[in-house]
Amino acid sequence: MAQNMVTAAESLGMGSCYIGAAPYMAEKLQQECNIPDHVFPLVILTMGFPAENPPVRPRYPMEFQLFEEVYPDLTDKMIDSAVQVMDHGYLQQNYYRNAGFMIPLSDKSKEEKFTFENYSWTEHISRKMAQWGTDPEELGKSLKICGLSLDQSDAAGSNK
Repeated sequence: MAQNMVTAAESLGMGSCYIGAAPYMAEKLQQECNIPDHVFPLVILTMGFPAENPPVRPRYPMEFQLFEEVYPDLTDKMIDSAVQVMDHGYLQQNYYRNAGFMIPLSDKSKEEKFTFENYSWTEHISRKMAQWGTDPEELGKSLKICGLSLDQSDAAGSNK
């Protein structure tokens, strides 16, 4: 559904941005958006008319994201190669420098070792994930807040 909205918006000259932190913000979204029980937010989609026309951001190589017939066994070499494509593309495009994006280290006691010369996609995504939470139980708690559960014993005898 979100991709259909993006496609329709693009046909009207609009831009969009997926915000992937929605599952980590489920309680806040449930309260602020009046989301009923048993509905779990997976993505936030922002849309509007862009004030600028930035270049298309680098993407994973097609062979890493489009599979026919079967899902392949992704080797470490394949994953490393795809990550290198992303890192190289963002650095070559000066994406983070031009946008002024560098997520501060979550551990303030650590010395910053990155500049816009070497702050790549991998570092950006790693810092973003560190901000979203490191507790593996966090998503389970968010699901429960929304009236859902991954625990089979919670669902026993339930129509949920």
